[in-house]
Amino acid sequence: MKSIFRVNDEELQARYQTYDKENFHAPGGKLEYLQVEITIFKGRTFETKHKLYQALSGELAKLLNISPEAILIILNEHKAENWGMRGGIPASEIDFGYSITI
Repeated sequence: MKSIFRVNDEELQARYQTYDKENFHAPGGKLEYLQVEITIFKGRTFETKHKLYQALSGELAKLLNISPEAILIILNEHKAENWGMRGGIPASEIDFGYSITI
């Protein structure tokens, strides 16, 4: 995220949700499956998103010793005006120190 989207450390937040084997069934009966959902401000180009998909799939596959084909990445994009942050300020009025139109 930092190298492709050029965001700062403050913007990187992670929440992990795991399931016991008996409580989770992967699509198509796959034995390996990792779903990554990322919520971001709308504005990145298709090319930038494609770079992110490639980098994340490759790095996660190596790190977790799974097939890159077992990884699904979903971007949830929202207009910055739809985020209320830092005491109720619309994100569209905040200078985050990086551009989302890359």
